[in-house]
Amino acid sequence: MKLRRNPFLFLCTALSLLLPAVAFTQPLPDKTRDVSLAHEVQRAIDRGLEYLAKQQAPEGHWAPAEHPAITALAVSAIQGDPSGVWPKKDAAKLKLAYDFILKNAKEDGSIHANKLMTYNTSLSLMALVLAKDPEYRPAIERARGYLIVTQF
Repeated sequence: MKLRRNPFLFLCTALSLLLPAVAFTQPLPDKTRDVSLAHEVQRAIDRGLEYLAKQQAPEGHWAPAEHPAITALAVSAIQGDPSGVWPKKDAAKLKLAYDFILKNAKEDGSIHANKLMTYNTSLSLMALVLAKDPEYRPAIERARGYLIVTQF
């Protein structure tokens, strides 16, 4: 079938080639229109972090205590707050959580309570790195070394 004999096919082909070029010449949408959405997203994050804060045990962990990885996930969520408010607001509770994680650190660098050693160490390492605290550097290096050794 030749293109000149089928105007519909010719038009579709031409539009498929021209429309992407036209789309890329349009200005990007104004970001101020998304302010409402940004506020809604931050409110949802705040509600989730409020829930997490209420679930923390007085000893600093999130249940179950035999899996420091659960505490590491909660800590990572708090540290990941895009507004930066929660890590400052809950600094004392975060310190308790980090103390709990470090309490589970073993001499070989692993961080666990005798279950799922690699899983618990990996997530605990992630949480310690997110703290950006030089005090945790030795534990971070030992955990990293442990994970490297167990992978090879």
